Amino acid sequence: MELLESKSSDAGNSRGMLTGPRMLLLRRRGIFAAVFFACLGFGSFTALFFSRSSIASMTFEASQPLERSPALDDQSAALFGKYLDRFRDIPAQAACLEAHGFPVDKAFLQDHIELKSEMQGGCRFHFRVSGSRTGFVLLVAETLGNWFTEESARLLQEHTAEMRVFQEGRLKVVMAESAKMRERITAMEASLHVGSLPDSLKKTDARLDHLRENLAATEISSRRLLKRISVRSKSLSAAATKSARKKQSRGRLPPAIRRGLALVNALSKTARQLEAKKVSLKGSILKASKFRLQILERKDEYDELSQQKNAYDSAASMWTKMRDFTIFQQQSGIGKLSITAGPKLVETGFSLFRLDVFLGIGFLASILALASTILADYFDTTVRNPFFMPHVRSFNIIGKITEVMPAGETILHGPNEPPGAPGPSEPPGPPGPPGLIEPAFMCNPLIPLVASEDCMASLRDQILPAVDRIPLNEPSMAPAAHYPHSEGRKHFETIILLSPKPGAGASTITVGLGLSLARAGRRVLLVDADQRAPTLHKMLFVPKFPGLTSWVPGKTLDSCCMETGFDRLRIIPAGLQHPDLKRFWGSGDWVGEFLETSQMIADIVLVDVSPLSVCQDAGFFLRHADRILVLAGVGSSRVVDVHAAFSFLNENNFEPAGIIYNRIPQGEIDFMWRMV
Repeated sequence: MELLESKSSDAGNSRGMLTGPRMLLLRRRGIFAAVFFACLGFGSFTALFFSRSSIASMTFEASQPLERSPALDDQSAALFGKYLDRFRDIPAQAACLEAHGFPVDKAFLQDHIELKSEMQGGCRFHFRVSGSRTGFVLLVAETLGNWFTEESARLLQEHTAEMRVFQEGRLKVVMAESAKMRERITAMEASLHVGSLPDSLKKTDARLDHLRENLAATEISSRRLLKRISVRSKSLSAAATKSARKKQSRGRLPPAIRRGLALVNALSKTARQLEAKKVSLKGSILKASKFRLQILERKDEYDELSQQKNAYDSAASMWTKMRDFTIFQQQSGIGKLSITAGPKLVETGFSLFRLDVFLGIGFLASILALASTILADYFDTTVRNPFFMPHVRSFNIIGKITEVMPAGETILHGPNEPPGAPGPSEPPGPPGPPGLIEPAFMCNPLIPLVASEDCMASLRDQILPAVDRIPLNEPSMAPAAHYPHSEGRKHFETIILLSPKPGAGASTITVGLGLSLARAGRRVLLVDADQRAPTLHKMLFVPKFPGLTSWVPGKTLDSCCMETGFDRLRIIPAGLQHPDLKRFWGSGDWVGEFLETSQMIADIVLVDVSPLSVCQDAGFFLRHADRILVLAGVGSSRVVDVHAAFSFLNENNFEPAGIIYNRIPQGEIDFMWRMV
């Protein structure tokens, strides 16, 4: 018995190890099939197109000069271009082969001869001849290889002769233009009576600076001298006045006064000399400034002529260097081709009719298809499992719902039960087995299937205890402290199902959960608050209006509430879309009064709101919700969108009760979701 148990355990482990690749191939079967058949077809075509053949290859390399420069490289590139044009001349190749006794069709040469050039780090030509006859291919390769070397020597001599004539002609023209520019510069300097215009400008600027400095110093000395004369004159006047008071002789001045007058006269003479010097310096400055202006008027013309002369001198130097290189190349033979490798004969090609070739192509196609599948799954940004959503791991998983097939072959599980476990027991409710579709009602056939599955029953069993009473130790529902609207109440009635983006299946889960709760004996009211794209009325085959937008605060819901055909399940469709939804939802406490009125006629109110990525209208309902459930579509909702939804709820102090994963592919529940 122990042996049997160990064997069954090993078999279960092996099946678990193979579940991951199997689910990967099942999820990406379209990509795998497309890549596999494309690679298989391309490989088969390649194998049929390229039959077994012989290839003779040779390599030619041109000798390079020791000194490298852009001009010389351009000259060498022109020579190598002539080589390439000559070697690719099919009629010349045919004439060469015919001259050596190998008459070959030109179409054969065009299809079976390949010549590639490599210009990086020198010049190399890779020559290949392919064909079915080994000896013939080798003889053609050797003949054409010898012809290439002979033609390269002839082309080298022709090219160097042409380049030498051309370069000498260009050198004469450039030197003549340079001489003209030199003559014009000399004539300009002679007209200004200067040896060199830039040197004369520098000397004139230096002389002007020196004259201005002398003028400034002379002015300072003149001011000081005049001030000294003024002081002396005042002191002499005071002394003369004092002497007159003492009644001295008027005809004879005191010696001190006479000496002072002599000093004043001497200082006045010096002042007049300084004034004359200032006038002379100003005249010199004016004359130098005029000469400088004359130089500046001709300086732009002089600079332009100098630039042209320098450009012609540089061009003359370049053409001289190229001419010398051409002479050296003509004498030494630099640039001539020589055989560096080959001829080398290789037999290649394969046949598709061999079993090993066909199996090899199939194996490579399978590897490429599997690699494409893995890459496609790696770069997939949608929700696949909770292990790749770190920001959502702290929230409870309320439900795990697999894809529902119309045939009823879906395998569904609750959040905490392993695959294969029996479904939760059906709570007391109306008579009739679960999953039975009422015969007198028409609706979307997917809705009864979703409502009848075990996953919906498991989700319902988590909601029903919390509806009757909020348990503080309930792991799947958040405490009432996070929902201010539910404070002071023993149960909650309003549940909002929120999806980050359209396509997650929120409307389908809303209707399926409502039908499951109605079959459990609860009065359920479905509210379609998705004004952007309402779908609940389409699933239950009821009119779209009158609906939510037609309700008036203070009135009952009889005018907009409709029967669905299922017992204890009613719906308020979206109604006509209001032109300004934000103003409509935010007028007074419209949403709160509507939900309170809805709770009077139902035990549970399920609200389907707009996705957060479409609009922010859901916020008006979220602040009045008792519980918020976030819905993530596996394979349809992106991870960043789910994280953005939880961030939005966190920023606005709306903590969700948990997350529901919808549309889990069949079979994956046994692999990745068993550990959740």
